[in-house]
Amino acid sequence: MVSGAAAGVTYALIDYLEFTVHNRMRVQDPQGILNSVLSGLVAISASCNNVGVSSATIIGALAACASMAAGKLLNRYKIDDPIGSFQIFGFSGMWGCLAVGIFDKNKGLINTGSFNMLETQALGCLVIIAWSSIFSIIFFRIFKAIGRLRVN
Repeated sequence: MVSGAAAGVTYALIDYLEFTVHNRMRVQDPQGILNSVLSGLVAISASCNNVGVSSATIIGALAACASMAAGKLLNRYKIDDPIGSFQIFGFSGMWGCLAVGIFDKNKGLINTGSFNMLETQALGCLVIIAWSSIFSIIFFRIFKAIGRLRVN
């Protein structure tokens, strides 16, 4: 819960500051806040049993930042993600996996000074990306070949 709350507050603060700097007035974005809360909860899932409250707060806050950066990146390259699922589960989930290697009480970088756990988590992230990419390409090429895709 701490990570999700930290993510929501972080999003609200960044969103407020971003518009204050540009002298614009607007109300807070409830969908963005809720997506950030989800990002924080997704990010803490990998390490929830083995991090402290302060680490959970940092993980949640950085998950909100990762989610916001992912949203801007997707918009910049005109990639459609209307409900923000990739930025919540893709970017924040990957941050959560890497956060295990940094904040873990027993084997994390901060507590041991060793990069072993972080390297293992980074390798796991790369394997997940490769697995998902390869099977997505195969799946979509098969469906395109049999004419089952609705998009050209």
